[in-house]
Amino acid sequence: MKDKDEGELHGLQRPLGYEGLMEKLLARMGMNLTQCCRYFGLTHKTVQRMMSRCAACAESSTCHAILKESKNQIKDPPDFCYNRKALMAMSKEMEKMIANPKDAQQDPTDKR
Repeated sequence: MKDKDEGELHGLQRPLGYEGLMEKLLARMGMNLTQCCRYFGLTHKTVQRMMSRCAACAESSTCHAILKESKNQIKDPPDFCYNRKALMAMSKEMEKMIANPKDAQQDPTDKR
């Protein structure tokens, strides 16, 4: 059974040619797309735009190789990544949230 954070984003249309590399990169960075949408307020439109940039990248074979070679966590996206700036910003913010959970924004779906 999948964890609720690993589920599909309902209503998200993945662009033609998108291979899921951004999501694989996010996973290697210790995050997942559902978490990013929830905690950082990413809309489907923003995610689709990021996926479109990923799909349009001419370096997908290099990205595949990087993901294959690095079996462990990746600290930063490759320099050529069109989404590098956004992914690094989310990663830094996630690190802050982990370091200071009391300062983190409460999960709006948490009913505790």
